[in-house]
Amino acid sequence: MAAVLGRPDPAGPGLSDWLAAEADVGPEALDRLVVDLDGYHLLSAGTASPTHFAGARIDQLMVWLAGQRSPVVVDAGCMDTPVSHALIDRADRSLLVTRLCYLSMRRAVASPRAATGVVLLREPGRSLKESDVASALNVAVVARLDVTAEIARAIDAGLLEHRMPSSVRRALAKVELGAAV
Repeated sequence: MAAVLGRPDPAGPGLSDWLAAEADVGPEALDRLVVDLDGYHLLSAGTASPTHFAGARIDQLMVWLAGQRSPVVVDAGCMDTPVSHALIDRADRSLLVTRLCYLSMRRAVASPRAATGVVLLREPGRSLKESDVASALNVAVVARLDVTAEIARAIDAGLLEHRMPSSVRRALAKVELGAAV
């Protein structure tokens, strides 16, 4: 998320480090780990590799997330880890951001965890349709974003945060509201 907005990847501790910390490091420590990204917040994956963590830690994280005033993007690292599985299993909503791509659909269908909605990146020249994605995953498309040259240029220049196209802002607003579009 930070790189897409033209910012350096957060260095230092993140979610995995908090999960691996002693029980006396409470959820208030998460406030110091989030990075502000112009109205959105990022909780980075961190540097630790916890192979085991208490389920209560994930419960504390979920309560902390529910209490946040601004949207928080949680980078759980790789999709197929105990941390990401625990987050997805306990989340009220998990969104898969994907393209209209056969290979992306194969991977999503094979995933052991199911998303509750899809944010669809639409590119010119793709043969799959939105209805194919919704049908294959058995979930609604909650937002659509046409991938354009304008967006690609803003990302490549590291200026998406400052020159965010209105189409991206509209798509993000729909995702935040949980609206089906």
